[in-house]
Amino acid sequence: FPFLLSFLLSLPSSFFSQTYEPIGSLNLQGIEALATSFGLPSAIYQPEHGVDAHRMTYEMPFLDEQIEVSGAVFEPQNLPADCEAPVVVYMHGTVFERTDVPSFLNGEGQIGYLIASLGFTVLMPDYVGLGIDDQHLHPYVHAESEASAGREMIDALFTVGSPAAHGHDPAQIFLSGYSQGGHA
Repeated sequence: FPFLLSFLLSLPSSFFSQTYEPIGSLNLQGIEALATSFGLPSAIYQPEHGVDAHRMTYEMPFLDEQIEVSGAVFEPQNLPADCEAPVVVYMHGTVFERTDVPSFLNGEGQIGYLIASLGFTVLMPDYVGLGIDDQHLHPYVHAESEASAGREMIDALFTVGSPAAHGHDPAQIFLSGYSQGGHA
């Protein structure tokens, strides 16, 4: 894995098709208000950073072709440039609308703000047929495409980077999911 990662990092960013679009930002007070709205008591949740949110578009394989998909990236603000943030990948639950996904800051997508405020970079893939992908029918509970959406988003973060000034720690990648995301 270290050899592959160093090889990928040596490739020019133009080799990869990936973009970032700002979709939101919350300062520390906004994060605290969000935590209160989620019912998180300050005795157990104490945010440390404001958070910037971006919609990442990236490519992934699906049915023998490369397609463009999206996901949300949440980056803690004001981490030192030499800090490598751990990465949390959160696979979202079942949704019924193409835009009811993290990169459109749906309700579940707000969780990205809460996790990132603790110093983590948070990746939340939208999956095939959701988010910006209006060319495919979402293959519900399709393990291969769900897992690939997460894996390719991780690869995109580590090969091209993100708008954040800090780095990301490839030795600290944490996976989680809810409902369909648990299957993913």
